[in-house]
Amino acid sequence: MRKIRASLVIILLVSLILISAMMPGYSRSEEFSSRGVNLSIRGDEEVFSNETNTYEVTVGGTFGAEAENWTLNSRVLEGFATVSPESQESDTDGEFEVEMTATQPGTVIIEFEVFCTFENETRRDVETREIDVVEPTKISVLVTNPTDSKIEDIKVGLFVNGELKRTIRIRQLDPDGQRRIQFNWSKENLEPGEHKLEIWVDYGMDSEEEFNKEELLLERSFYISDDNGYTLYTALIVLLVVGVIGAFFFYHQKKKKRRRPW
Repeated sequence: MRKIRASLVIILLVSLILISAMMPGYSRSEEFSSRGVNLSIRGDEEVFSNETNTYEVTVGGTFGAEAENWTLNSRVLEGFATVSPESQESDTDGEFEVEMTATQPGTVIIEFEVFCTFENETRRDVETREIDVVEPTKISVLVTNPTDSKIEDIKVGLFVNGELKRTIRIRQLDPDGQRRIQFNWSKENLEPGEHKLEIWVDYGMDSEEEFNKEELLLERSFYISDDNGYTLYTALIVLLVVGVIGAFFFYHQKKKKRRRPW
């Protein structure tokens, strides 16, 4: 009876190994060379919480570009976020798209792992991307169609200090139509001092420009304080208070020593 059980266990293990070998994709425990394979990852390094962002992953390198099929696995190593899809395959090219949604502010680290095969040889490469997730500042504007005809593919851009930061597209607006849109943006990484925020509309009249400022919807100035100066000021106040307290106790102790014993 024991021999029969042992035989069944061996048969089961062999079957599991064969099934794993036949399944698509690859195991992380397998070791492959990364020679001739590299990953190019395009996407924002600063994103907003509860907003879905797309990352384009391209397999390059001499081996990676010539491969006949590719498998990309994606997973979150750190932080509160989800990625989709977690695994995908291609036999036409080495280009993939991965969507990431972070649920809380903080740091998110995503691992991108690729396997590619060429002439029965498989190689592997792994890259990570660190993403800063911030809580957005929200601002809304009303976009109108001032003409008597339908306008398609309207772009609305948010500019900070003259630089385009965010773009929202409106597929179409009927004559005299209106649409309220909301921008998410952040003051992170801006230098202390005064800054200028603008929201412009590009109705698509000039297709040669990436963004043509045709109508100004909102203009606002805001100021960012110098936290380093505030911290230094606070430290000086603390040192002054500690110094005063120390001087008081020193004087009080010295006065005690001068008292006569009778």
